[in-house]
Amino acid sequence: MSTEDEAFSYDLVPYTSYPYVRTHPDRLATIGRMFGMDPAPITSCRVLELGCASGGNLIPMAEQLPRSRMVGIDLGARQIEEGQAAVQALGLDNVDLRHGDILEVDDSWGAFDYIICHGVFSWVPRPVQDKILQLCHERLTPQGIAYISYNTYPGWHLRDAVRHMMRYHTGQFTDPGQRTDQAGALVDFLAGAVDPNGAWGQLLRRELALISRTGSDYVFHEHLEEVNTPLYFHQMVERARDQQLQYLGEADVHTMLARGLSAEVVDTLGRISPDITRHEQYLDFVHNRQFRATLLCHAAVDLDRALGPTTVVGGWLGFAAVDDEVPIDLSPGVRSAFRTPTGLDIGTDLPITKAALQLLRRAWPDLVSFEELVTQANGLVRAGGLDAGTDEEVAQRLGADLLELYCSGGLELHSWRPSLATRAGDRPRVSRYARYQAEHAKFVTTRRHVRLDLDVASAMVVRRLDGEHDREALVDTLVDGVLDGSLSIDADVDALGRDGLREPLGQVLTRTLDQLAAHGLLVG
Repeated sequence: MSTEDEAFSYDLVPYTSYPYVRTHPDRLATIGRMFGMDPAPITSCRVLELGCASGGNLIPMAEQLPRSRMVGIDLGARQIEEGQAAVQALGLDNVDLRHGDILEVDDSWGAFDYIICHGVFSWVPRPVQDKILQLCHERLTPQGIAYISYNTYPGWHLRDAVRHMMRYHTGQFTDPGQRTDQAGALVDFLAGAVDPNGAWGQLLRRELALISRTGSDYVFHEHLEEVNTPLYFHQMVERARDQQLQYLGEADVHTMLARGLSAEVVDTLGRISPDITRHEQYLDFVHNRQFRATLLCHAAVDLDRALGPTTVVGGWLGFAAVDDEVPIDLSPGVRSAFRTPTGLDIGTDLPITKAALQLLRRAWPDLVSFEELVTQANGLVRAGGLDAGTDEEVAQRLGADLLELYCSGGLELHSWRPSLATRAGDRPRVSRYARYQAEHAKFVTTRRHVRLDLDVASAMVVRRLDGEHDREALVDTLVDGVLDGSLSIDADVDALGRDGLREPLGQVLTRTLDQLAAHGLLVG
């Protein structure tokens, strides 16, 4: 992203600009507070994104946080123009997308509470990498937090081999579309030519599956760019130290812990890891890690890594379960199990924790404050004829359990609660940006800063969710779509006619609105 060739490649093949929940200031602030920092409140902060593309990550942040200031820079002129068009259409005055080189960012840009650099570091030359770390030192406020994602060894050693093969094969072509098609074709050929049960064959099949579910822009910029330089975690930490920065943690905290390993492995890791850097590096060796999303802060910040029940105090909690809600037996010793959307099974036999998870599941996709959860869970347990103790005792016990669940990746912890509706009213509404996205893309950004892909029917509905259209009008939209051929349904359209279509499409609308609400897209 610092040379004319790279700028041309991103203008020629723009990288789809998505929201990345792990980059959100809420995530960064939450982890900072966990480890003893006092980061700026995200409702009134300054955020800088290095490599912002067309603003798909920054714009929804700016819309939800009107008192905060978002600044982005990208070398791709085409993408910045697209982002600026969206900003202008939405009338946002707190986001500034600038076309320029990261090397040109200087003191005139001011200080920032949060700096985001996602999908850039590994794909730029060493001088730009050094500049990124330098900016994190120079442009971060004293309690500021930087996010940098990058490809890592040892996991990328084998992927690097595939990348070099792709670049060799596609070097004979000039058209970007042909190059990406040929890159996939080569991997397909190799996957079918080698032993599918061997390590090499398994890697090729995984790479082929990844290519099939990602766009050509991913293949072009991940594998076919001239620069893609992974590094070991300890190398990143050493280079950060050179800029008077220190390792804060990972954007996904659960990846920092030695979970799912045998007791012998955990014991050995403890003996050979005198500090957190070595511990994290050895975990990468064990898991063959390919990618990290690392958080940094100033070296002068005094971190406290001793987590405990009070860690979740003052936070907002969220819990999603994919299983149907069934009555929970709160009796002590009776195990209740939940499954998360990521496939993680969570089980507990503690009455207060079962009550809390039940309350959080009912509230989803909304969040519940820890203090409110303590009161409500204790009330639920007492209503069942059980005694969990005083609110203070419950807070200690529940705080410890919820922290454990968060660190396992089964529970969400936030420093901020987004405004959203968990049910669709008579005149449902989504954000202006979501409506804009539904007009220009095949996905939208939820209130939880998560990408939600749209089918034809949901896109039609989202475009009209401005709070002015009632359900009857929304059904009319779907009926019009069927009659003009832009929406297909499994029914005899001619036989049903306009009036006959209203009932089945009313059911489609109800399902669509329920799904949008469940994903946190509707505005409260």
